[in-house]
Amino acid sequence: MKRKLTFRKATVEDTSTIVQLGADTFKAAFGPYHRPEDMAEYLAANFNDEIVQSLIEDVTSYFLLGYEGEKVFGYAMLKEGPHPEFVTGPSPIELVRFYVTPEVIGRGYGSELMRRCLEEALEMGHTTIWLSTWQKNERAISFYEKWGFKIVGNAIYVIGDDVTDDFIMQWSE
Repeated sequence: MKRKLTFRKATVEDTSTIVQLGADTFKAAFGPYHRPEDMAEYLAANFNDEIVQSLIEDVTSYFLLGYEGEKVFGYAMLKEGPHPEFVTGPSPIELVRFYVTPEVIGRGYGSELMRRCLEEALEMGHTTIWLSTWQKNERAISFYEKWGFKIVGNAIYVIGDDVTDDFIMQWSE
């Protein structure tokens, strides 16, 4: 049986869905690598109704929700704005968040979500997408490389007292 995946732009009515999905997927991906108190503080600061609603309302942000039937399986957030100097492609936009639920990882759902992200970015007039990913997240790096992203630089990411090394990756049309 072929699965039916659909995608749509998030609205403020999706705030609680994104808060929950964002916190759950971020914790699933990174929780085992950080102290519980650091993770709890990070999630409370970044995945709350006020922050997420303000991002949804921000005209420079774009949230894309992925569904299988009525069940949300993942989301992505694109954001226009400043970019690191080593992102050199024309008209860049950042892929700030890109997550699918743990039960669908490896089943093609992420690929469908990425395809839609690239389509949406191009429709918005952006021909370069950049992102930051943890250097130790080999699965994510491999996924992005399969989509044509290339490592162009480094950055740091802070969760509590933990400072992690990230790669900056870029895709250009």
